[in-house]
Amino acid sequence: KMMDLYGPGPDYVQLHTAVDDTKQLVEAFFKIYADVKKFVENPEIGGMTKYINKKKAEKELGRKDLGSPLDISKATSQFRRD
Repeated sequence: KMMDLYGPGPDYVQLHTAVDDTKQLVEAFFKIYADVKKFVENPEIGGMTKYINKKKAEKELGRKDLGSPLDISKATSQFRRD
């Protein structure tokens, strides 16, 4: 379904090779990213972060200094690298 929405379109011939599939996924990713970025930057929708459970994130990441969703995101990225 995601490729139907964000893929190259109905006229595109599917080659089903590794190179072609990867190219399509990368293109779809950037289209999805652009949409998500618009949603988060929209003041009417930007309040989505109010549903993030800061205390649970601090507990699961073993941190007590997470003040914002951006802090949680950075800590999660660092945690995954470790």
